Order: sequence, then structure tokens, then C-alpha cells
Amino acid sequence: MKSSVSYRNTYAYKSAKTSKTTMQHRTEDTIHQTRIDENFKPYTVIDVLTKVYHRCFTNDLFAYAKNYPEELIGKEAEKSHDVRILRAKVIRPESVFFQPVNEFYVDILVDAGIAFDFYEDGRFCSSKVWNGELRLRYVFDFRPCHMDCHFADVILDDNDSLINTDEMFITLDKYLLPYLQGVDYEILAENILERQQKNCLSSDVPFDPFDWIRNMGLKVHYGIFPDESILGEYFFDRGSTALIDKSTGEIYDLKVSPGTIVLNNKLLDNKGILNATATHEAIHHYLGIYFFLLQKTHGQGFCSYLCKRYQRSDAHMSLSPIDIMELQANKLPGYLMIQKESAKERATKLLLYYGKGRSLDSMKRLVDDMSDYYRTTKVMMKTRLIEMGFTEVSGLTQTANGHLIPPYVSTLGKGETYTIDESDAIREFVENEEFSRIISSGHFVYAEGHFCLNDKKYVFKTVSGIYTLTGYARNHMRECCLVFKTIYISNGTKGFYGYLFKGKSASNKHKKYVGFNGESVVTEEGRKLREQAEKEINETAFISVSFNQATVNLMKSHNITVSQLAEKTGLSIETIKNLRNNPDMVFSIETIVAVCIAMQLPYSTSLDYIDMSPCKFLKTVDMKLYKYALMHWNELPVSVVNRKLVEADARPLTNLVDGFDENGRMLERA
Repeated sequence: MKSSVSYRNTYAYKSAKTSKTTMQHRTEDTIHQTRIDENFKPYTVIDVLTKVYHRCFTNDLFAYAKNYPEELIGKEAEKSHDVRILRAKVIRPESVFFQPVNEFYVDILVDAGIAFDFYEDGRFCSSKVWNGELRLRYVFDFRPCHMDCHFADVILDDNDSLINTDEMFITLDKYLLPYLQGVDYEILAENILERQQKNCLSSDVPFDPFDWIRNMGLKVHYGIFPDESILGEYFFDRGSTALIDKSTGEIYDLKVSPGTIVLNNKLLDNKGILNATATHEAIHHYLGIYFFLLQKTHGQGFCSYLCKRYQRSDAHMSLSPIDIMELQANKLPGYLMIQKESAKERATKLLLYYGKGRSLDSMKRLVDDMSDYYRTTKVMMKTRLIEMGFTEVSGLTQTANGHLIPPYVSTLGKGETYTIDESDAIREFVENEEFSRIISSGHFVYAEGHFCLNDKKYVFKTVSGIYTLTGYARNHMRECCLVFKTIYISNGTKGFYGYLFKGKSASNKHKKYVGFNGESVVTEEGRKLREQAEKEINETAFISVSFNQATVNLMKSHNITVSQLAEKTGLSIETIKNLRNNPDMVFSIETIVAVCIAMQLPYSTSLDYIDMSPCKFLKTVDMKLYKYALMHWNELPVSVVNRKLVEADARPLTNLVDGFDENGRMLERA
């Protein structure tokens, strides 16, 4: 290796064994008092090389070419020459996992052009240019008491690069965070388990995260956090935190050293969440150690990283380093705590023992028993079981519209689901003509977060009028429910045609309709169409007259008075009277839709009634939403429908909006 003089980092400090002085004239009480969060802007390895150690890639390449020209141009280097760097364009940094922190190598891949000028008798006679890609190799010492870096060598042969000579095949990005794909998680899990000298892959011994934490020399404390969503904190540098004495409940402040994990004291009551969180925090140390040391090298004033409940995940999005750390720390615990082969064997034996095949009851019991045995969360166990081929559990612990929904059996593929939030359903209804056509047919109702065939075999109404899936439907979703696929949008997309449910967290993933997954959809739709036609034929007769008379007939058939309809809609009594008696009056589409919803008219009846009115639907987003309301919200009070429309950034039908006064001011809730 041809090394140059080391450049010592100004943020390095002397060991406590040799010095009692403060670190860079700063006290431990004031240093590193902040935490990394989603707003943190990290430095790359190139930032550190150029801004901290003041390395100039062009100069380092020049020094190499000047001192070792024979490696580039062979025997011609014996002639008298000068060197010129024509270009030194950085392509990317390259590094690999599993390196010691005191001798950590980084390659900078460079597109280089180097000219060698030859002279005879002091006069220029010719030049030779070397063009190609090469790697400038640097070596870091990340130990806090050293923190230096020097230029080590130039690598000309691609076969000698760090990546091509690494046996583990786990590379690092420009922030020194590992690139991980499916098989990499298995490799890392096996490596960790082997180092613990536990052959868990075959013996099916549950993973002990606290044993692993102790083996890495880390410390664990229990603390309190002001934000309930914070599950734990990992300290990669000196800091202070509020801890709690588990025996007495006393809260006290403690200065902690690097490598400290603080777990939320409230996790103690749930062993599964406690183990999963402890593993999560330990993984931040295991996978993120180079990242944290790199940031410390740049003098970042951060001491720890808070871990909150995290939702976003998609490998194809542009992710920040914080996102990557969270995604990896969310995924790797499953591979550590639930080893694939032994867990798959255990799950298969349990299903045979239950003797009910892969029914809903069996899959719920399987998740419960497996998560209890491996001492982990049901969500983590569900994810691993799906990866092992037990896809039926994917319908468990699902949420829709922010609430947990009843479990169901699903055999769908990756990324497919029967469950969709209503905000995504509205988005699809506006954008997807095929989905709009199917929903407008009236054959499907929205129940428990699914669009299900409106058949008593699959759905029924509770006493409160809410559509609910039958037990048969939850075991046979393929027969009756529409299928959606999860897609991801960029972080910058905050709305669609100007609307997105307000007051709810704007997710970057949405559901797209992909088809009906049943075998007899035409037969079912045909039968439902006939039943619907028979049911509504009497009401259709009421509106085969003038619009005013149709209003009178519908009000009479639904036993609703003028004052009652005015109260239900928020319209004036005078307006209701004009709807009944004034053939020259022009009404807005919002007024007519409000009347339809107040009388809970079926969708087809509402369309016929609106067709007779002096107003029509226009091709606007608001009109699309009104149609959706007529189909799926027609049994809700008008005030609630108006609230849903306001949340979707649409014009309400009337001034009667749940939670607002008649002037549009939000009311304070008790």
C-alpha cells in the first residue's frame, strides 16, 4: 500500500486514561444534547473526505500517477515526463459491511484521464494519455480517540475492488448504510446467530435479544418518553436521558455512554413488543454503526436516535437515510426472532394438530401460538408466516379507515388485498373508470373496509344499519370481494384533483382496483340486478311523473313531512315546498342530492329522480363524489355526509355539516 500522511480529525478527543480535559473545550453537560429525527440532514462519505479531511481526489490521483507511473503506462515511465490530470470525475463511493472501525476502507470510483508528457533534451516531444475507471482507496480510523483518515492506494483492477473481494456481498451506500435485499437479511441473521453460538436455524431455540445486546457490549435501561409513539432510543454518543427505577417507580436523570439502549418503560407489560423493540434498537447499532461514526466524524452535535412507530415502506421510493435505517430495523428482527426453516416446520405441525385446515380460526390460533412461542409480536409473526407460504394469515390484524377490522382468510399474492380505506376508494372512483362502472352497478357494498357483493350470503345489516361480512364471507373472500393492489406515490404528492381527507395522516401508499377475484361474477351480478330491479320497481312508478309530483310521491312513500325533510337536509321549509309545487324553480344538484340522501333512496332511484329534475351532473370531481355519496353514504345523516365531503375537499350539499355551525365555523367538542 502506498499511503500518505494521516489527517487527524479536529473532533477526536483524548482517551480518559490519558487526559481529564474536556473534549475540544466543550463540557459533557452541553455536548450532544440533541437527537436525530426525520429532519436530520446527514453527511456522505465524500462530504467527510473533502470537508473534514480536506482530501482532493485530483491531487491524490496526481500524487499516485507521479510516483507510480509504471503502473499506468509500463516501461515508458522510465522516460523523463510530467503528469497532468485531465479529469477525475467521481462516479460513486464503494464500501462493504463487516469491517473493523479502526481500519475501515472506502473506495472512490473515478472516471479518470491522465496525460504523461515526455521530453528529450529538455524539449517536449510526445504525450501518452491513460483513460479509464479506477478506484482511490482511503482508510478511516473511526475510533473516537483517533478519528483520522489517509489515502491508501489506487486500485486499477476491478477484481481487486472492495465489493468484488468481499465474501459476504453486503455493500454500503454513500452514507455507509448497508444495501439490503431479501437474501441479505437471511445472511445477516445467520451471521448474528452463529456469533451467538446458537444454531437456532435447526434447533428452533427462540432468539434472546437481550443476550445479543450483552454480547455486543451494549447497555439497556428503561425510561419514559413524552411522546407515546416512541418505543425506544439508541445512544451512539454521550448524552442524558430520563430513566425509571422499575422497583420503585422513581424517575431520575442519567448521563449515558455510547452504546446505550433506552426502552419505553410501558413496554414491560407486553413481552412480544418488548423483545421486538429491543431487537430493533440493537439493529440500529449493528447496521448503523458506520453511519453514526461517519456523522460523528463530521462533528454532528447529535447523541441519539429516537424510534417511533413507523409506517412507510417501499424499496422503489427515494428514501432518506433515516427511512432506510427504520425500514431495515423493522425488517431484520423477523429473520432473527423467527428462523424460517424451523418456524415453518413448527407451523405445519400446529396446523395438523388443529385439524381444521387453513380456516380462519386455525390461522388466528396459529399466529397466537407461534408469537407466544417465539416471544414476539403478532404482526411480526404474521409477516414471517406470509413469507413462509402461509398467506392465509394476511387477512389478520388489518386496519381500514384507521380502525382494526375483523380478520378474514386471504390467499392473494404479494401487494394485493381485499381491504381499502374509503379515501383510497374515492380516489379510485374518481380516477378509474372501470372501478367507477363496477361500483355504480349497485352490486357491491362497502363493508368492513371491503367492497363485497350485496348478497345475504356475504353481507348483512346490523340493527344500527351497518353492513357487516358474514362468517362465510370472511372464510371465502375470493368469492365475493374486489381485489386491490398497494401502490406508492412520491413524497411530493399530497393530493389528487385537489382533495385528500383532511385531518388524517396523508399516507404515501394507496390502493388501486385490479379486478374481481371470483369465479362467477357475471352470474352473481345478474342475479343481484334482477333482485334490485324487483325491489325498486314500485318506487320507479312514483317518479314516472313530473319532478314536483315525484317529490310529493317519494315523500309520501317514505312517510316524511315537509318540516322533517327540511330538518334532515338543512334546507329551508320554503325550498322543500318549492320542490313539491313550483315547476319554474331551478334547483342546484346539491339540493337534489341532499333530498335523496335524507330519504335514503336507492342509488338507481336517486339517478332517475335527478334525471327528472331541472339540474344534471357535470363532469367534475365534486359531482363524482356526490355520486359516490348516493351509492355508499345514502343511509347516513346529511350532516355526516356533508362532513365527509368537506374532509374530501368537496363542496357540502347544504350548510348542515357535522361539527360546524351554519356559518361554517368548527364547533368545539365537549
